[in-house]
Amino acid sequence: MSAAKSAAETVGTRDIAHLVWQRRWIIASFTMSVTLLVAGAAYLLPKQYQAVILMMPVADDSTSGRLSSLNSGGSQIGGLAALAGLSGQDGSQKAEAIATLQSELLTERYIQQNNLLQVLFNNDWDFQRGQWKTGSFSDAPTLWQANRYFRSKVRDVNETVRTGLVSMTITWKDPKQAAQWANGLVHSANEYLRERALVESARNIAYLEGEASRTSIVGVQQAIYSLAESEIKKSMLAKGRDEFALRVIDPAVAPERPSYPLPELWIPSAFVGSLLLSTFLAVIIAQRPAGR
Repeated sequence: MSAAKSAAETVGTRDIAHLVWQRRWIIASFTMSVTLLVAGAAYLLPKQYQAVILMMPVADDSTSGRLSSLNSGGSQIGGLAALAGLSGQDGSQKAEAIATLQSELLTERYIQQNNLLQVLFNNDWDFQRGQWKTGSFSDAPTLWQANRYFRSKVRDVNETVRTGLVSMTITWKDPKQAAQWANGLVHSANEYLRERALVESARNIAYLEGEASRTSIVGVQQAIYSLAESEIKKSMLAKGRDEFALRVIDPAVAPERPSYPLPELWIPSAFVGSLLLSTFLAVIIAQRPAGR
Protein backbone atom coordinates (compact mmCIF):
# COMPACT_ATOMS: atom_id res chain seq x y z
CA MET A 1 0.00 0.00 0.00
CA SER A 2 2.80 2.42 0.90
CA ALA A 3 4.64 1.54 -2.32
CA ALA A 4 1.56 2.35 -4.39
CA LYS A 5 1.12 5.63 -2.52
CA SER A 6 4.76 6.55 -3.13
CA ALA A 7 4.39 5.76 -6.81
CA ALA A 8 1.28 7.96 -7.03
CA GLU A 9 3.09 10.82 -5.35
CA THR A 10 6.02 10.38 -7.75
CA VAL A 11 3.71 10.46 -10.75
CA GLY A 12 1.92 13.53 -9.36
CA THR A 13 5.22 15.33 -8.82
CA ARG A 14 6.38 14.40 -12.32
CA ASP A 15 3.11 15.63 -13.80
CA ILE A 16 3.45 18.97 -12.03
CA ALA A 17 7.05 19.31 -13.11
CA HIS A 18 6.09 18.47 -16.69
CA LEU A 19 3.24 20.97 -16.55
CA VAL A 20 5.54 23.72 -15.26
CA TRP A 21 8.10 22.91 -17.96
CA GLN A 22 5.42 23.12 -20.67
CA ARG A 23 4.43 26.58 -19.46
CA ARG A 24 7.94 27.75 -18.64
CA TRP A 25 7.83 30.62 -21.12
CA ILE A 26 4.57 31.97 -19.72
CA ILE A 27 5.92 31.70 -16.17
CA ALA A 28 9.21 33.30 -17.17
CA SER A 29 7.47 36.13 -19.03
CA PHE A 30 5.19 36.91 -16.10
CA THR A 31 8.07 36.74 -13.61
CA MET A 32 10.33 38.99 -15.67
CA SER A 33 7.53 41.49 -16.36
CA VAL A 34 6.67 41.88 -12.67
CA THR A 35 10.35 42.04 -11.70
CA LEU A 36 11.08 44.72 -14.31
CA LEU A 37 8.06 46.77 -13.23
CA VAL A 38 9.12 46.63 -9.58
CA ALA A 39 12.73 47.42 -10.51
CA GLY A 40 11.61 50.42 -12.54
CA ALA A 41 9.52 51.67 -9.63
CA ALA A 42 12.41 51.11 -7.20
CA TYR A 43 14.77 53.24 -9.27
CA LEU A 44 12.30 55.88 -10.48
CA LEU A 45 10.38 56.66 -7.30
CA PRO A 46 11.70 59.67 -5.34
CA LYS A 47 14.24 58.65 -2.73
CA GLN A 48 13.55 59.25 0.95
CA TYR A 49 16.25 59.55 3.60
CA GLN A 50 15.94 59.19 7.36
CA ALA A 51 18.09 61.18 9.80
CA VAL A 52 17.84 60.08 13.44
CA ILE A 53 18.82 62.05 16.54
CA LEU A 54 19.02 60.39 19.96
CA MET A 55 18.53 62.41 23.14
CA MET A 56 17.83 62.22 26.86
CA PRO A 57 15.45 64.56 28.70
CA VAL A 58 17.30 66.57 31.36
CA ALA A 59 16.01 66.67 34.94
CA ASP A 60 17.29 68.99 37.68
CA ASP A 61 17.35 66.62 40.64
CA SER A 62 18.91 69.05 43.11
CA THR A 63 16.31 71.76 42.65
CA SER A 64 13.38 69.35 42.64
CA GLY A 65 14.67 67.66 45.78
CA ARG A 66 14.86 70.95 47.66
CA LEU A 67 11.40 71.98 46.52
CA SER A 68 9.97 68.64 47.60
CA SER A 69 11.43 69.00 51.08
CA LEU A 70 10.09 72.55 51.39
CA ASN A 71 6.65 71.55 50.19
CA SER A 72 6.51 68.82 52.81
CA GLY A 73 7.66 71.20 55.56
CA GLY A 74 4.34 72.94 56.06
CA SER A 75 1.07 73.76 54.42
CA GLN A 76 1.85 77.50 54.25
CA ILE A 77 5.16 76.97 52.43
CA GLY A 78 3.63 74.31 50.23
CA GLY A 79 0.86 76.74 49.31
CA LEU A 80 3.37 79.43 48.41
CA ALA A 81 5.29 77.00 46.23
CA ALA A 82 2.11 75.93 44.49
CA LEU A 83 1.04 79.53 43.88
CA ALA A 84 4.46 80.33 42.47
CA GLY A 85 4.26 77.34 40.14
CA LEU A 86 7.07 75.39 41.81
CA SER A 87 6.15 71.72 41.61
CA GLY A 88 9.52 70.04 41.29
CA GLN A 89 8.12 67.12 39.32
CA ASP A 90 10.79 65.69 37.05
CA GLY A 91 8.28 63.50 35.25
CA SER A 92 6.28 66.54 34.15
CA GLN A 93 9.48 68.26 32.95
CA LYS A 94 10.35 65.23 30.83
CA ALA A 95 6.84 65.02 29.39
CA GLU A 96 6.91 68.77 28.71
CA ALA A 97 10.19 68.49 26.80
CA ILE A 98 8.89 65.65 24.60
CA ALA A 99 5.54 67.37 24.04
CA THR A 100 7.28 70.62 23.09
CA LEU A 101 9.41 68.77 20.55
CA GLN A 102 6.22 67.60 18.82
CA SER A 103 4.14 70.72 19.43
CA GLU A 104 2.46 72.73 16.70
CA LEU A 105 3.87 75.94 18.14
CA LEU A 106 7.50 74.82 17.87
CA THR A 107 6.98 73.25 14.44
CA GLU A 108 5.32 76.32 12.97
CA ARG A 109 7.99 78.60 14.47
CA TYR A 110 10.75 76.44 12.99
CA ILE A 111 9.08 76.32 9.57
CA GLN A 112 8.53 80.07 9.55
CA GLN A 113 12.00 81.00 10.82
CA ASN A 114 13.71 78.80 8.21
CA ASN A 115 11.35 79.57 5.29
CA LEU A 116 10.43 75.92 4.82
CA LEU A 117 7.02 76.46 3.23
CA GLN A 118 8.63 76.70 -0.22
CA VAL A 119 10.73 73.60 0.55
CA LEU A 120 7.88 71.44 1.84
CA PHE A 121 5.56 72.46 -1.00
CA ASN A 122 8.18 72.96 -3.70
CA ASN A 123 5.87 71.64 -6.41
CA ASP A 124 3.55 74.61 -5.80
CA TRP A 125 6.35 77.20 -5.74
CA ASP A 126 7.51 79.05 -8.83
CA PHE A 127 11.26 79.52 -8.26
CA GLN A 128 11.70 81.76 -11.32
CA ARG A 129 8.94 84.21 -10.42
CA GLY A 130 9.40 83.83 -6.65
CA GLN A 131 5.73 83.23 -5.92
CA TRP A 132 3.18 80.47 -5.53
CA LYS A 133 1.73 78.89 -8.65
CA THR A 134 -1.81 79.10 -7.28
CA GLY A 135 -4.22 81.61 -8.70
CA SER A 136 -4.70 83.64 -5.49
CA PHE A 137 -2.86 84.27 -2.25
CA SER A 138 -5.62 82.55 -0.26
CA ASP A 139 -4.89 79.28 -2.09
CA ALA A 140 -1.20 79.29 -1.10
CA PRO A 141 -0.04 76.67 1.44
CA THR A 142 -0.35 77.78 5.06
CA LEU A 143 1.64 77.09 8.21
CA TRP A 144 -1.26 74.96 9.44
CA GLN A 145 -0.99 72.73 6.36
CA ALA A 146 2.79 72.61 6.67
CA ASN A 147 2.51 71.57 10.29
CA ARG A 148 0.09 68.75 9.44
CA TYR A 149 2.38 67.57 6.62
CA PHE A 150 5.43 67.74 8.87
CA ARG A 151 3.73 65.75 11.61
CA SER A 152 2.36 63.01 9.35
CA LYS A 153 5.12 62.66 6.74
CA VAL A 154 8.37 64.13 8.04
CA ARG A 155 8.81 63.89 11.83
CA ASP A 156 8.46 60.83 14.06
CA VAL A 157 9.29 60.90 17.80
CA ASN A 158 9.64 57.71 19.85
CA GLU A 159 10.44 57.20 23.53
CA THR A 160 12.00 54.04 24.97
CA VAL A 161 10.36 53.60 28.37
CA ARG A 162 12.99 51.21 29.69
CA THR A 163 15.96 53.50 29.05
CA GLY A 164 14.24 56.89 28.99
CA LEU A 165 15.93 57.75 25.68
CA VAL A 166 14.02 59.68 23.04
CA SER A 167 14.68 59.41 19.31
CA MET A 168 13.40 61.66 16.56
CA THR A 169 13.45 60.61 12.92
CA ILE A 170 13.20 63.10 10.08
CA THR A 171 12.28 61.62 6.70
CA TRP A 172 13.00 63.78 3.67
CA LYS A 173 14.27 63.60 0.10
CA ASP A 174 17.44 65.56 0.88
CA PRO A 175 19.72 63.75 3.40
CA LYS A 176 21.54 66.94 4.46
CA GLN A 177 18.29 68.79 5.06
CA ALA A 178 16.92 65.84 7.03
CA ALA A 179 19.89 65.91 9.41
CA GLN A 180 19.79 69.71 9.62
CA TRP A 181 16.09 69.72 10.53
CA ALA A 182 16.52 67.01 13.18
CA ASN A 183 19.34 68.87 14.94
CA GLY A 184 17.65 72.22 14.43
CA LEU A 185 14.34 71.15 15.95
CA VAL A 186 16.02 69.86 19.11
CA HIS A 187 18.02 73.08 19.38
CA SER A 188 14.84 75.14 18.91
CA ALA A 189 13.04 73.10 21.59
CA ASN A 190 15.88 73.73 24.05
CA GLU A 191 15.91 77.45 23.26
CA TYR A 192 12.14 77.76 23.61
CA LEU A 193 12.04 75.91 26.95
CA ARG A 194 15.05 77.86 28.21
CA GLU A 195 13.43 81.21 27.39
CA ARG A 196 10.19 80.17 29.06
CA ALA A 197 12.04 78.92 32.15
CA LEU A 198 13.84 82.26 32.49
CA VAL A 199 10.56 84.17 32.24
CA GLU A 200 8.91 81.89 34.79
CA SER A 201 11.87 82.13 37.18
CA ALA A 202 11.83 85.95 37.03
CA ARG A 203 8.09 85.95 37.72
CA ASN A 204 8.44 83.46 40.60
CA ILE A 205 11.33 85.37 42.19
CA ALA A 206 9.33 88.63 42.07
CA TYR A 207 6.33 86.88 43.61
CA LEU A 208 8.37 85.30 46.42
CA GLU A 209 10.13 88.57 47.22
CA GLY A 210 6.75 90.25 47.52
CA GLU A 211 5.50 87.52 49.85
CA ALA A 212 8.64 87.78 51.99
CA SER A 213 8.15 91.52 52.42
CA ARG A 214 4.57 90.99 53.61
CA THR A 215 5.37 88.60 56.47
CA SER A 216 7.30 89.14 59.71
CA ILE A 217 7.58 85.46 60.65
CA VAL A 218 11.26 84.55 60.47
CA GLY A 219 10.66 80.89 59.66
CA VAL A 220 8.36 81.71 56.77
CA GLN A 221 10.80 84.30 55.44
CA GLN A 222 13.64 81.78 55.50
CA ALA A 223 11.54 79.23 53.64
CA ILE A 224 10.55 81.82 51.05
CA TYR A 225 14.18 82.84 50.55
CA SER A 226 15.07 79.17 50.11
CA LEU A 227 12.42 78.88 47.40
CA ALA A 228 13.76 82.03 45.77
CA GLU A 229 17.27 80.59 45.93
CA SER A 230 16.07 77.52 44.06
CA GLU A 231 14.55 79.72 41.39
CA ILE A 232 17.76 81.75 41.08
CA LYS A 233 19.72 78.53 40.67
CA LYS A 234 17.27 77.36 38.02
CA SER A 235 17.70 80.65 36.18
CA MET A 236 21.50 80.39 36.32
CA LEU A 237 21.39 76.83 34.97
CA ALA A 238 19.11 77.91 32.15
CA LYS A 239 21.49 80.68 31.15
CA GLY A 240 24.59 78.53 31.27
CA ARG A 241 23.35 75.24 29.77
CA ASP A 242 22.88 74.98 26.01
CA GLU A 243 21.05 71.66 26.18
CA PHE A 244 18.52 72.90 28.71
CA ALA A 245 15.77 70.27 28.44
CA LEU A 246 17.03 67.72 25.91
CA ARG A 247 20.61 66.46 26.04
CA VAL A 248 21.76 65.13 22.66
CA ILE A 249 23.38 61.70 22.95
CA ASP A 250 23.86 61.07 19.24
CA PRO A 251 23.30 63.96 16.81
CA ALA A 252 21.74 63.40 13.42
CA VAL A 253 24.05 62.97 10.43
CA ALA A 254 23.19 62.98 6.74
CA PRO A 255 22.43 59.36 5.72
CA GLU A 256 24.27 57.97 2.72
CA ARG A 257 21.64 55.40 1.76
CA PRO A 258 17.93 56.02 1.21
CA SER A 259 15.36 54.40 3.44
CA TYR A 260 12.84 54.26 0.59
CA PRO A 261 12.67 52.76 -1.96
CA LEU A 262 14.97 49.75 -1.44
CA PRO A 263 15.90 48.13 -4.80
CA GLU A 264 18.11 45.50 -3.16
CA LEU A 265 15.06 44.27 -1.24
CA TRP A 266 12.26 44.97 -3.67
CA ILE A 267 13.75 43.31 -6.77
CA PRO A 268 14.62 39.87 -5.25
CA SER A 269 11.27 39.83 -3.43
CA ALA A 270 9.41 40.63 -6.65
CA PHE A 271 11.30 37.93 -8.55
CA VAL A 272 10.66 35.18 -5.99
CA GLY A 273 7.07 36.22 -5.32
CA SER A 274 6.07 36.48 -8.98
CA LEU A 275 7.81 33.18 -9.78
CA LEU A 276 5.92 31.33 -7.06
CA LEU A 277 2.63 33.03 -7.93
CA SER A 278 2.87 32.32 -11.67
CA THR A 279 3.84 28.70 -11.05
CA PHE A 280 0.96 28.22 -8.61
CA LEU A 281 -1.56 29.76 -11.01
CA ALA A 282 -0.27 27.68 -13.92
CA VAL A 283 -0.78 24.47 -11.95
CA ILE A 284 -4.23 25.48 -10.65
CA ILE A 285 -5.51 26.53 -14.08
CA ALA A 286 -4.20 23.34 -15.74
CA GLN A 287 -5.98 21.12 -13.18
CA ARG A 288 -9.36 22.75 -13.72
CA PRO A 289 -11.84 20.70 -15.80
CA ALA A 290 -12.07 21.72 -19.46
CA GLY A 291 -15.78 22.50 -19.25
CA ARG A 292 -15.38 25.12 -16.53
